[in-house]
Amino acid sequence: MKKETYYKIRKKNIISKDKLLQLHNDFMPEFCEDTIKNIWYKHGYKNESLRTTDGKKVIVLNAGEYNPVDGPDFVNAKIIVDGKELNGKVEVHLKRSDWIKHKHIDNPKYKDTIMHVFFEDDIDKINYNIDELCLKDKIDDKFIEELDIVNNKYVHRKNNLCGKSLFHKDYNYLEEILIASAEVRLNIKSEQFALWFYDKLREEQLLYERIAEVYGYMKNRENFMLLARLLPLKKIRKFVKQYSVGEQKKVIETIFFGVSGFLDGEKFNSENDYWLRLKDNWEKSLKKYFKKTVDKTKWNYYKTMPTSYPERKIYALSKFVSQFVNIHINQHLLNTILLHNESEVLKHYINIFYQPAEDFFANKASFDSKDFGIKMPLFSKEKTYVMLINVIFPYLIYKSKSDDTKKIYDKVMKIYKSINYCEKNKIVKDFISKLIIYPEYRKYFESKLMFSQGIIQLYKDFCYPNKGECKYCKLPEVFKYKPNDSTDNFEFIRL
Repeated sequence: MKKETYYKIRKKNIISKDKLLQLHNDFMPEFCEDTIKNIWYKHGYKNESLRTTDGKKVIVLNAGEYNPVDGPDFVNAKIIVDGKELNGKVEVHLKRSDWIKHKHIDNPKYKDTIMHVFFEDDIDKINYNIDELCLKDKIDDKFIEELDIVNNKYVHRKNNLCGKSLFHKDYNYLEEILIASAEVRLNIKSEQFALWFYDKLREEQLLYERIAEVYGYMKNRENFMLLARLLPLKKIRKFVKQYSVGEQKKVIETIFFGVSGFLDGEKFNSENDYWLRLKDNWEKSLKKYFKKTVDKTKWNYYKTMPTSYPERKIYALSKFVSQFVNIHINQHLLNTILLHNESEVLKHYINIFYQPAEDFFANKASFDSKDFGIKMPLFSKEKTYVMLINVIFPYLIYKSKSDDTKKIYDKVMKIYKSINYCEKNKIVKDFISKLIIYPEYRKYFESKLMFSQGIIQLYKDFCYPNKGECKYCKLPEVFKYKPNDSTDNFEFIRL
């Protein structure tokens, strides 16, 4: 199947989705409490429609910070309610009744809560003097879709019509569909670069910011992007030219930790020579040149694996940047793919980003943490594939279109197809189980990065828009009536 064919099928289904939502606009997928907390924290709602349960207008200035100890979920929130600014704690629940169920009424730690946020309004008003906000019907649709893929919370299995419509003899056709949907997914991502790269003179800096964002994973993406903006490549290069090549890596490392805020305050440990050396260099030689820093308290450790703590990833990002003091990132990526064969390109790209377990953070999560007991990569091979599929490949596809260089496009697709890696993603695992009812064939469809990306795109285009309601989904019809790539007639998708 050609990507153009999949685009047409997808467009038909989007039209169908819009009609479906008009008929079923009261249907919402099941959420969990963590998802509602994410929505609150990342402002994933329609601000203009926010009102308390008793009708007061709400403006969220700051959702607050995750509370790591007992008490309300968020602290230091700033909210305007009916024209009055409130500062304090916010508690988030799935259901309104959870306030009673969790016994917050008589708990003094919740006495000064300024807002109770929930998704399901399942009981009458609780008798307490706290403003309440129900988020149902106020969540931004785009944010719901993003959360669904990120948090892997729901893949509905009702009826399982798409799996039942495929027999093992049809799996070659399914493979064609997945390759086409994966290619479409990559092209959709590349379209974002056309929006981001409005200033050609800043193309490398904007690419660097997208790369830095990946180092932040989901919890610290905004902080890493801010760090990249506070430390633009142009400024780093100009500053480190005064140092020898051997000194530049250490200087960049110190600058990154200093601007990140991790070299302020008291000593972590009087025996921590590494941190003391960084702080000494920062205070004596570098701090006066870098006035703006990230607020250290903004770094998020909530539900973050120790191997992904900010300090480790800041160090990894500094090592990445050290490679590009004398060469430009974007030009290096383009030269590599133009001058080498596909296997050499993939190997080189992996070498750029993969960082083994070495130096101070080889077996530590932070400056003051205990040893892991084993050494862990600073930036794993799996995370390198995430970087390629979300930033590097989309950027190269964008360049192939803007510069009309088909050679780049074709090479990217060949490399894409060659990567034997399946994402550890619940969406992928569950949707493969749903599509492939013959277990002996599942392993093959779990073996390629392109297949897993194609499955995610299928899910987003068909399963997600129909809210998991298989009886409304058009995907079984796509499987049942194989289209002809040479025709524009897709009557098998009946609207």
